[in-house]
Amino acid sequence: MSTLQAHLLALATPILAAISQILMKWQTSLTKDQLEELDSKLLFLAHFLLRPWVVAAFFFTFLGGLTWILAISKLELSQAYPYVAITFIVVPAAGLFIFGETMSTQKLLGSAVVVVGIGLVMLDS
Repeated sequence: MSTLQAHLLALATPILAAISQILMKWQTSLTKDQLEELDSKLLFLAHFLLRPWVVAAFFFTFLGGLTWILAISKLELSQAYPYVAITFIVVPAAGLFIFGETMSTQKLLGSAVVVVGIGLVMLDS
């Protein structure tokens, strides 16, 4: 495996994690009323975990784990780990644009700090 392929796999890891988080948020938003109505939270979770999109979310998480294993088999952790921080940008952006969540100035500045930090670490690699 080339170094470029390893970097692409490291990049795929947070993207797959973000897809999983977005799917989970979507599915919980569809079932929010059911959770409040049920006396048994365990019963809700049992049914929830069998929903096809929830299973897909777990599958994306699993794939992300596989891409991570492959990436770190070639890259140093200090090279690969900054990619994980991408989830701190993609997931809040999805919350804003897909789910209509709020993005305060403080959250926006925090995301900007993460981007700058990723850039600094990547320049050092």
